[in-house]
Amino acid sequence: MYATNGAHARQFYERDEAARRRDVFLALTAATATGAQFFASLRCPVCKARAASYQGNTGDMKCERGHVSRKGQARPAPAPVATAPVARSLTVAPARVAKLPPLPGNVGHVMVQGAISASPRTGRTAGMLHRDLDEVKARGAKAVVVHVGSGGGDLAEAEGMARRIRLLSAMGVATVAHVTNASSAASVVALACDYSVTAPEGEWLVHEPVLNCPIETVEQLSTLHGARAKLREHYQRHSTMSAAEVGGLMSADIGHFTSEGALGAGLTDEVGDEARAVAVAAEVAAGLGLPRSERRLALASRRRA
Repeated sequence: MYATNGAHARQFYERDEAARRRDVFLALTAATATGAQFFASLRCPVCKARAASYQGNTGDMKCERGHVSRKGQARPAPAPVATAPVARSLTVAPARVAKLPPLPGNVGHVMVQGAISASPRTGRTAGMLHRDLDEVKARGAKAVVVHVGSGGGDLAEAEGMARRIRLLSAMGVATVAHVTNASSAASVVALACDYSVTAPEGEWLVHEPVLNCPIETVEQLSTLHGARAKLREHYQRHSTMSAAEVGGLMSADIGHFTSEGALGAGLTDEVGDEARAVAVAAEVAAGLGLPRSERRLALASRRRA
């Protein structure tokens, strides 16, 4: 009798539990559907856009366009109106960008000052220069003066800066470097510009790249040899020096140049102050083009050959 009564009791319990769970599930489903319908009916009182978020306890709503509606301001959507179907376009609307004020004389200025580093906490990064160049281009610059006053630093970051400068030139914005110090990796940045003016007290330093850690693996040694070959080719391509002259300077670690020495080696186009660099950029912005220089003529003839 005990076993029979226990079995019956278990059956009744399981049946009641199943019914209770079914009732709870149906209630939650109904509540969820009602809540979803209510959320879908909300519209912004400002722009009539759909709701992106809604706080049930406060009644605050934020629409898809960012407008915030306080409690009591949200309104349900109006009754649907039959309309003709609209063909969807595959074009993407351009992003809204704040219009920046134009530059004086259409000449922009960017800085490469201090150490060149992969971290903004320790120096100037390629990303920082990219943003500055994008801004001056957005402001309608036709020429940019790149003020180079750096003792060098991270070669990879300097190469990133140089690539961005050359890209800007390819887009029709001339770049003029004003050099007070183009040492080590900073020289790579200065040589990427279309024209360079070195201050009378300015200096250049060309030397072999080094690793900032002991060489312990074959991969590190291979990386160093690759960087050296790439840097030598870069100096030779952007100056009037031959490959043998560049190799001799870098191997002997005697590649220090004054402004006049840099002019003689074809690292810079002329010696002048900041006002002269700005004047060259202004000539380009006015449609007069870059001045002729022995360096530019030599590089042009070398490219044609």
